[in-house]
Amino acid sequence: MPNKKREDEKRIMKMKTISRFFLLLIPVLLIPILAFTTVQARTSNSESTATVSTGHFTPTGMTLLSNHTRHGITVTTYKQTFSLTGILTGTFAGTERDVLNHRTGTLTAQNRGLFTGAANGQTGTLIIIAHGSVHNGLLTGRFTVFHGTGNLEDFTGHGTFSIKFGAATGDYTLTWRMGESED
Repeated sequence: MPNKKREDEKRIMKMKTISRFFLLLIPVLLIPILAFTTVQARTSNSESTATVSTGHFTPTGMTLLSNHTRHGITVTTYKQTFSLTGILTGTFAGTERDVLNHRTGTLTAQNRGLFTGAANGQTGTLIIIAHGSVHNGLLTGRFTVFHGTGNLEDFTGHGTFSIKFGAATGDYTLTWRMGESED
C-alpha cells in the first residue's frame, strides 16, 4: 500500500507540474498576440495626419488681478477672455501674466486657460497654453492645445498667433490632429 500511495503522490505532483507549465505557457503564447494588437492600434492612431487651419480671436474681457514692479521689472496678471472663430469656435477664459523689463523694453506674455466650444465641428473643452512677446507693437507667439474633454478628448495641436496693439482681432494658425497625442 505505501507504494501505491507514493505512486499517487508522484502522479499528483506530475499533474501539478504539467498544470503549472500550461498556466505559465498561456501568457507566453498571448504576448505575441497582444504585441501585434498594440502595434496595430498605434499604427491606426498615428495614421491621423496633421491638418493646418486658421482662425481669428477677439479679446472680449480683461480684469486686472495684480501688478507689481521691482528692480525695473513689472509683472502684471490679468483674467482674460477671448472669442475664437475658425477651426476653434467658442470662448477662452484664462489667466495672462505679462512681464515688462523696463531696462530692455521687452514685454513677454504667458497665458493659460480653458477653451469651450467646437474644434473641427466636435464639441468639448481644451486646455490652451500660450506664450509670446511684443516687437514693434505686434504681439506674436506660440500656443498648444491639449487635454480635451467631450468629443475633443483626442484633439491636440500647436500653432502661432499674432495681434497688433490696438487691433480688435488677431489671427492664429493651428496644426492639429484627432487621435494619438503629438508628444
